[in-house]
Amino acid sequence: MKKNKEQTMNVLVLAKSAKNHELCVAGIDLDTNKLVRLVADESGKEIKKTDFKMDDEEVQVFDKITIKCTPAPLKIQTENVILNKIDKIAEHYDADKADKIFKEKNQAQLGNDLTRMKKQLKQLQDAEQAIIDQLNS
Repeated sequence: MKKNKEQTMNVLVLAKSAKNHELCVAGIDLDTNKLVRLVADESGKEIKKTDFKMDDEEVQVFDKITIKCTPAPLKIQTENVILNKIDKIAEHYDADKADKIFKEKNQAQLGNDLTRMKKQLKQLQDAEQAIIDQLNS
């Protein structure tokens, strides 16, 4: 199996939510305009709250961060990258500035990514329902 190399990425954090008492984090790679999901490992595990800090400062939505990461695409979550380290919190954007940057970044690409993720989510939900139906029959 091919091992992905660590890379540096500039990310604008767009979403941070609780998942299994830890964090689910999504953002946009500001260099490629692609959506990314920050994960803890190759299985797509949520990020520990303690790993989403720098110098005791918690990363917030609309923070621009520079990270070291390793691509870890899954079949249904190709946007996954393993968060290895936060190098710096470069800037915190207010909502208007974040919105402007978000709009400036290839909206078509983002729309395509969102459509693909919605389709993948639907496939997962359908597969889950099929398993539940099979177990109940």
